[in-house]
Amino acid sequence: FHSCSVSDINNLIAQSFPFSESDVITVIDKDYPSNVLPFMLKSERSKNISVEMLNLNDQIVPTPEWLEQHMSPKTKIFCSSWVTFDTGKKIDAIAIGKYLKSKGIFFILDVTQGFGGLTISKELLEVVDAISCSSYKWLLGPYGHAFGYLSPRAQKKLHHPNANWVTS
Repeated sequence: FHSCSVSDINNLIAQSFPFSESDVITVIDKDYPSNVLPFMLKSERSKNISVEMLNLNDQIVPTPEWLEQHMSPKTKIFCSSWVTFDTGKKIDAIAIGKYLKSKGIFFILDVTQGFGGLTISKELLEVVDAISCSSYKWLLGPYGHAFGYLSPRAQKKLHHPNANWVTS
């Protein structure tokens, strides 16, 4: 689907995800604001969920083992950049996706910094629930355009908060 920004896509997910009381959304501290702010806003407005910002410290990128040690057992969503905007380091999204899937955690991957130079494989699509991408980076698209992908699982789980002819 098309959107204006990664923030809009993540806001849509944050607003339409079926949270329960005391659920946690986990993000990486100092990740790109589009991958943090929509969830902080959801947490502020909901009061029954919280955002946990994991500080990588000396860890270059998160790994499944690192997430196992640092992520709350109440995590329902994990959102991360595929390639970091500040260092250019790439996470092993397939390994992380397999780990998150085994825990029943919804995985949102922002591919903005990588897609165009890197390929999104079928194996990656099997382990992510949602992909967001601003097209102005390596896809050389216009500023103000983004697109998203929702897995079949995500399409069943999310309930779009706005009524329109596309989502009815």
